[in-house]
Amino acid sequence: MLNQFGVTVDGGNSPPPTPVTDVAITSVSAPTAVTQGATVNVVVAVRNAGTQPVSSFDVSLQDATDNVAIGTQTMASLAAGASTTLTFSWNTTGSTIGNHTLTASHSLTDDNADNSHASTTVTVNGASSVIHIGDLDGYPSRNGSNWSVTVEITVHDANHAPLNGATVVGHWSQLGQNSNTCTTGDLGGNGTCTVLFPSLKRSVSSVNFTVVSVTMPDRIYDRTLNHDVDGSSNGTTIKVSKP
Repeated sequence: MLNQFGVTVDGGNSPPPTPVTDVAITSVSAPTAVTQGATVNVVVAVRNAGTQPVSSFDVSLQDATDNVAIGTQTMASLAAGASTTLTFSWNTTGSTIGNHTLTASHSLTDDNADNSHASTTVTVNGASSVIHIGDLDGYPSRNGSNWSVTVEITVHDANHAPLNGATVVGHWSQLGQNSNTCTTGDLGGNGTCTVLFPSLKRSVSSVNFTVVSVTMPDRIYDRTLNHDVDGSSNGTTIKVSKP
């Protein structure tokens, strides 16, 4: 019957599919910018894209810009279709200033060399040019049937000294008319400036202010260095409760 339609049935003697060995470095993830001297984590994602398990192989991470080996880790095995991540610690103390290409690769000889490595770019900034938030202080007050909040922001230079002339832009967690931008030193403060949320409903029990950016000519903002000298915030976001 099937012959009338030109269809034949395979007798089951066809060879099995050819096994494929293929380990892929699918991504390299790291902060886009770091301050020289900092130690950061670089995450390398690995996947067995082949059709059979593989045994022991090495995964290495290199700073291709400075031609420096960051580290090597050994994978005991990886099942077909399985994925994993490896975390490498990169100490940038001896790194040059500028953009760095971090490249991960593996040592396994497989059937697809094109995906055996991957890279990302990280900018290493000089410590002397870096600025950060050194303090956030929130001051709530009653305002008739509503309440208001003033947040004082302190910007530090690389030596944690107050710095005038830095423009801070932030974000409030509540909608409403408010100020979210200020420049340190403009009102006579020493490295400080203030933003204001003048009217919050009494039904709002608290409000957050988060620093989004800090800009200044010839300076670089590194949010990972943010801190708070009195511990009232994490240096990036402050929560202020209704009085």
